[in-house]
Amino acid sequence: FSYTTWLGPNSDDGYVPQQAAVRLVGVTTGILGDDAAVTGMPCQNLNCEPTPGMLSFGGHVRNISIVGCVVSQGGSAGVYLGGGAQNCTVHGCEIHTMSAGGVSIGRVDSWGLTDPRLQERRNTVSNSFIHNTSLEFHGAAGVWAGFWAQSKIVNNTFLRLGYSAVHVGWGWRLAQGYSADNDISWNRIHQHNMAMDDGGGIYTSGPVSYTHLRAHETPEHLVCRLLLEKKKKSTTHNTILYPH
Repeated sequence: FSYTTWLGPNSDDGYVPQQAAVRLVGVTTGILGDDAAVTGMPCQNLNCEPTPGMLSFGGHVRNISIVGCVVSQGGSAGVYLGGGAQNCTVHGCEIHTMSAGGVSIGRVDSWGLTDPRLQERRNTVSNSFIHNTSLEFHGAAGVWAGFWAQSKIVNNTFLRLGYSAVHVGWGWRLAQGYSADNDISWNRIHQHNMAMDDGGGIYTSGPVSYTHLRAHETPEHLVCRLLLEKKKKSTTHNTILYPH
């Protein structure tokens, strides 16, 4: 899958990112920023949506498998699995030369969902090579997931990224959401944050329970290599950090 464009930035919305290539669309619905009611988090009272993918699947998709594919030379992200995605897999793929990120899963407005059928659950990104991404929209991550549960990002290689290799979670201060029981393990991460600061090889945001971070080789850019914000009951073990 190659050579597609994305004309969203040419629309009336333009391209106004909040974080991790999540952008404002339409008009605001209330107070902005840290004064927002309920959660006090970015996008809580704004209309926001993740950058779409060259391969995009709408809300509440089930059992999608993208295996052994090459996704390249795109004006957006590589793959987007919409809100409520469950039991979906990206495995053994190469995703490269993208204006935005590699793989995006879910949304940022689902923190209050209590029905498991509507939540993003049991999704996997594995054994894939994601490189040379966020070439135009520098804040996009190699793999991004908003609120997520029972999911895995494992055995991937990340190379030459404008921002974080892995950016998971949302909510910052108060939005507990349902994120729990996730596994980020055995990834090789090289040359991330080549265009942006305030990120990491792995960047996690918002309260999340029982997330495992294991065995990541990250030879360059030691500063902000592993950035954990507002974690609850998270474990980090056997993580390898190399200085220059």
